[in-house]
Amino acid sequence: MPLARAALYDQGLDLYLAPTWDRGPRWEHSMHHIASESGAWVACVASAIGASDLPERLQSHASEFEHLGGSMVIQPFGDAIVGPVNSEVGLVYADLDLDEVKRSRRSLDVAGHYGRPDLFQLQVDRRRLTTATLLDDGLPASVRQTR
Repeated sequence: MPLARAALYDQGLDLYLAPTWDRGPRWEHSMHHIASESGAWVACVASAIGASDLPERLQSHASEFEHLGGSMVIQPFGDAIVGPVNSEVGLVYADLDLDEVKRSRRSLDVAGHYGRPDLFQLQVDRRRLTTATLLDDGLPASVRQTR
């Protein structure tokens, strides 16, 4: 999703929220990368779900937790200040210093001085579009839906 992130970065985000079901080292590395790349805080929200929280028919009985969690908060330079929190049920919170966003972007601003809009551009169509277009022309009247 690099292009979707580029569109967010161009809007100057200070906090990137990443709710997920994913977990593990690959996900953690991705979140650290996004914090460093964006120069923004990253809050990764991943629920720890205990086996006892699920109906018996859905429990795998492999461990106490069906999903380990993995929530974390990462500062703009890419270092985690909280988490990842695994195999615990609770709240994850942190105080965010938004001045760190400015400091981080002084060295790397992918949507600013480092973005090179003279060479690279991303165009995002923000118009509301529909998934399906229903065409009735050429169909017999008995097949067409009435509105």
